[in-house]
Amino acid sequence: MSSWQELTIRLKLEIVELLDYESRCNLRLCSSSDRDTVDSTKIIGKNLKISETTSEMAEGKTIIRLDIDTFTIWFIGRENVTRIDKGWNGEIIEGFSETRQQNRYAVIGEFMERFTRKGFVWVNTIGVDSTNFPVPETWNIKCANLRLYNLQEHYLGWLRKFVTLFQKLKKLEIGCWGNEPEISELLGQLKVTKTMKVDHDLNFTDEQLDQVEAMDVKILSFNVTAEAVKKRLQKFLKYGKKGDELDLHTPSHELVITHDQLIPNELIVKRIKMQNEEETEYNGHIIGGFENVHEVQDRRAIHYVNFGQLIRIHCKVYEKPERSDCMMYPF
Repeated sequence: MSSWQELTIRLKLEIVELLDYESRCNLRLCSSSDRDTVDSTKIIGKNLKISETTSEMAEGKTIIRLDIDTFTIWFIGRENVTRIDKGWNGEIIEGFSETRQQNRYAVIGEFMERFTRKGFVWVNTIGVDSTNFPVPETWNIKCANLRLYNLQEHYLGWLRKFVTLFQKLKKLEIGCWGNEPEISELLGQLKVTKTMKVDHDLNFTDEQLDQVEAMDVKILSFNVTAEAVKKRLQKFLKYGKKGDELDLHTPSHELVITHDQLIPNELIVKRIKMQNEEETEYNGHIIGGFENVHEVQDRRAIHYVNFGQLIRIHCKVYEKPERSDCMMYPF
């Protein structure tokens, strides 16, 4: 068996491309030749998360945190002064901090350039949380899973950027609120295959809801009808996997008064009375009347609630509550 030192440069480069960021950094410290090998290989991370918080110590000062797998780098500053801290697993490493006479947004842009490969930053999952800056034009990030949370002023720009880069995702999670019509248009261009959970008022029609390939979904739309909800529930029971959940919100149309108009007649449903259940609620277990292609025939818990102007229907595999032992104390 050949040792690391005996491998050709080409083979070393292929191996380094498979390493995560922390392993690359450790290898880089071994020798000057290993450092050159690592530096000449572009990084492909598994998880990339960008977040920003406002400092309570000084007005206009923010902290941008960039997590790449287990490596973390903080860009702290305001105006044209930035302190850079680095660490592993969220813990700062003393002695690696530095200060630059540059705006923090410019500094993080330069750092992202190190991850560019053939014009793109490639990661498996990217999460953007609470950032206060618009997505830079030079940031071309491709991923399989996208999470956007708590974005306000620049939310539309971030989403528009990602939609223009790719039209297919495995997972899409959006925890941003608003009613911009363009959001529905952008999401309508995406093909999401596994999970699509959106906390945003959408304008999806019955046809658009039917075209959503993902089975693990959370969607709110004021345009879908009771018939579309019923059809989606049938599809979920047939194609959904064990960990998937169906969470739909739709307006309360005049003809939709009870849960009976949303639950298909062929399903065998057992009513389960819950403690403190409201008159406008329905809880039950679907125990039969469907066939699942993944052979997931577990009973499904189904919950229906009418909020007045809005209806929610939620369905997932039923899980028995964990047993908790109670200890009685004498009085």
